[in-house]
This record gives sequence, structure tokens and C-alpha cells, in this order.
Amino acid sequence: MRKHYFFTLVLGGVLLFCQSCSKESVQTEMARQSNPEWVSTVNVKLAPNELYKLPIDNSSAIAITKQASHYSMSQIAADTKSSGLVYSYLPALNYSGADEVMITVTSKVASVGSPRCGNGNSSSSSSSSTLIKLQVGN
Repeated sequence: MRKHYFFTLVLGGVLLFCQSCSKESVQTEMARQSNPEWVSTVNVKLAPNELYKLPIDNSSAIAITKQASHYSMSQIAADTKSSGLVYSYLPALNYSGADEVMITVTSKVASVGSPRCGNGNSSSSSSSSTLIKLQVGN
């Protein structure tokens, strides 16, 4: 009788472990990690043909995830004065109106010894985005 209970308990544990490592749970976790955790908004007013610069922390992977529509320059580059990164935006010549750009910063974190799905190693990423809303002119 004791062997029966022990066998049932072990079988239940194995089934529970297999269910926690299903493909769906891994895909859900990956989708969660690829979405930005938070989005901040910066509102900017510029005169036509005025240059805008935003200093960026360069300790992580940085990308323009939504490019502006009405620009002659919209880029992330090294800032020679601060030795960091800066986002620069220059509206199209004589453009007046609204524009916006999204910049996403992603930090990757690796951990060792995680029991998740039995492999012992895991990594995750943390993302944050800044939506820059530009009003040129008026």
C-alpha cells in the first residue's frame, strides 16, 4: 500500500514538472520579455529647422524602434563632448507639425542555476522605451 502512494506521489511530481516546461509557457515567457516593461513620454516643442538632442545612457543595447516621419536627421550617435550617446532630431527643411520617435533600451541579464525547465541556466531581458513627441512650429 505504501508503494502505491509513493508511486502516485512520484508520478504526480513528474507530471507537474513536465507541464511547467511546456512549449507554450516558454513562448509566453519569451513574449513577455520582448515587450517593453514601461514607456515614458517626452514632449518637445521646436522651432522649424531647430536641432533637438537627448542624452542617452549607453550601458545597454539601444535602438530606434519607431522612426520619425518628417526629419532630415533622426539618429543615435556618440556624443563627442560627453563620451556617451545622444539621440539627435532635425526636422525636414521648413517642416511644421507633429512628429514622433520611439527609442528602446534593452538590458540583458543572465543567471546561472535557475531550475526553470531543467536546464539550470537562463537569461532574461528588460526593456524600457521613450516616446518622443515632437511639435515643430506653432
